[in-house]
Amino acid sequence: MASIPAAAARMDGKRVVLTGASSGIGAVLAIALGRAGAEMLLVGRDPRRTESIERRVTEAGGRARSYTTDLADSTSTRDLAETLRTENSRIDVLINNAGAIHHAFATTPSNDERTFGLNVLAPFLLSETLLPSLAASGAGRVVNVSSSVHGMGVIDFEDLDRRKHYSGWAAYAQSKLALLLLTYEAARRHADRPVTFNACHPGFVRSRFGDEGSTGLRGALFGAGKRIASISPERGAKTPLYLATAPEVAHTSGAYYVRCRPHRSSAASLDVGVAQRLWKVCERRSGLAELPASAD
Repeated sequence: MASIPAAAARMDGKRVVLTGASSGIGAVLAIALGRAGAEMLLVGRDPRRTESIERRVTEAGGRARSYTTDLADSTSTRDLAETLRTENSRIDVLINNAGAIHHAFATTPSNDERTFGLNVLAPFLLSETLLPSLAASGAGRVVNVSSSVHGMGVIDFEDLDRRKHYSGWAAYAQSKLALLLLTYEAARRHADRPVTFNACHPGFVRSRFGDEGSTGLRGALFGAGKRIASISPERGAKTPLYLATAPEVAHTSGAYYVRCRPHRSSAASLDVGVAQRLWKVCERRSGLAELPASAD
């Protein structure tokens, strides 16, 4: 790794849940926050890589515990969320960093398209389940790692899983738009709680992102694009690190940041009606509410 960015403030005594912690900007965030004094609760899918980052956090002088789960599966995510909530009456920061793009259609054990399951339902489920623990901190923060690609996204309530005409990029763009809509809606719904909800675009980061499901010509082109146009994970980690630690954004909620500065997201991401409808769909799909299938 190159030089790890410094946190905007010390995090001594703070407890941070970080998903996608085993590689890319997640690994950088884990070490940076651990060095700043935070107790890191690291979530990854690969036990070997996640435990390796846990050791690196410890070697850097921090404290860490690792949890292995497939966040694309709502049942596994629900079990993880309950474990984290039970073990931690107080959580100070939740960084929903895990994400993926799949160039071929695939479903989760819960029968959701994998991109939607991981990029949308997992952060929604974790944020809502851990809300009491975040509120108990008195100044909880939820940081959702979105993407500027959200501007290309379209929420298709008739086919959220893209089963009719699947496109990995369309599913990914839709998921990042959905994550922004849910971030803003959470800020509105929970405005009376001592928890903030913000999202960011980290940049086109050079990491393992896009490797899964990248096959043939599309995979080769995606890999070439990463090498040519991407930024380092260290640079990509700066904005989510800023939102997780900076004192000046402690009371900012419902915002979208690029390069550590507030940025206006797409018009589609600001549609309150769509956000409210999507919220109900995610409640049902994640198992947080028993709603009829017609809710989609």
